Amino acid sequence: MLISVIIPFKNSEKYIKQSVNSVINQSLSNKYYEIIAVNDRSRDTSNKIVKGIIHNKPNCKLLSTNRDTVGPGTARNLGIKYSSGQYIYFLDSDDFLRKQALLKLKKVVDKNKEVDLICNDYKVFDRKKNMKKISRFDLDLLKKNKMNVLKNFFNLSIIPQVISNLIRRKLIIRNNIFFKEGYFEDVFFIFKVLFFLRKKIIIKECLYYKSDRKDSIVNTISTQHIADAFKGYNSAYKFLVKKRKYKFFFYYLYMRGIVGEAAVLINRIKTFGLSKEHEKKCYKKLYNSVKKNISWLRKKYKFETKKDIIFRNFIDNTNKYL
Repeated sequence: MLISVIIPFKNSEKYIKQSVNSVINQSLSNKYYEIIAVNDRSRDTSNKIVKGIIHNKPNCKLLSTNRDTVGPGTARNLGIKYSSGQYIYFLDSDDFLRKQALLKLKKVVDKNKEVDLICNDYKVFDRKKNMKKISRFDLDLLKKNKMNVLKNFFNLSIIPQVISNLIRRKLIIRNNIFFKEGYFEDVFFIFKVLFFLRKKIIIKECLYYKSDRKDSIVNTISTQHIADAFKGYNSAYKFLVKKRKYKFFFYYLYMRGIVGEAAVLINRIKTFGLSKEHEKKCYKKLYNSVKKNISWLRKKYKFETKKDIIFRNFIDNTNKYL
């Protein structure tokens, strides 16, 4: 088996049929790929829909998590565990693949043995199913050497998502790369992939179609979203410290990442139309998440970019927000 497409789903009855069918209807022979759909404790008809679609299809598996969790990480881990492909491709349950996607990826693998990561472009559909102009902005940056890729990761210039990436399973298993529970679980996972990989290939062709849902993780905000937003970057920096790799060089960049992520969250809190009570709780959680860094940032950080200014205004006016 060459490719395992892992599709975690939770209460996805509106989207899951299109997602699974986009893989079943691939132009690549099904002897080269498998579908692993993982039911993450759905309470709607998602599981029934998937059962009906994959019935009597030998290259399809349906798994289920055994407890309620936050984020798709646990379901993805289960998919990895039971996968048999040489490569893993993660597909979100509200997204879908171009018909030639897996065939094109196979052709690249056939010409590039032992490749660890193949990154491809995606397009985004809005809530009315109109294609937006948004696509991956990090593909050229991913072509750079490892030091520069990691630098751009902390600059928030690398999209910290596992989707639209074909990842070698051996790399994942050998380096014990698994998802943590919570929101934004992709961040530390993809960081470790970028750290350990030896060979990567960039395809500037759209193979993946991404939906911009109103209730998606990136389009909602809560205190847990805020707490989890920093965990991936914290874990990434601690990982470098433990490995004794670039510790001092990356500390300033790590702080830049924290400032940038905080600025993104501040804008979300402002624009998502929250109630005053919910807004105040979010601002308080955000402040508590960064307060240990504020003293160092005031003394040594250069506030230059738009995100920097947003963050500085926030910490300079904490009484207004809290």
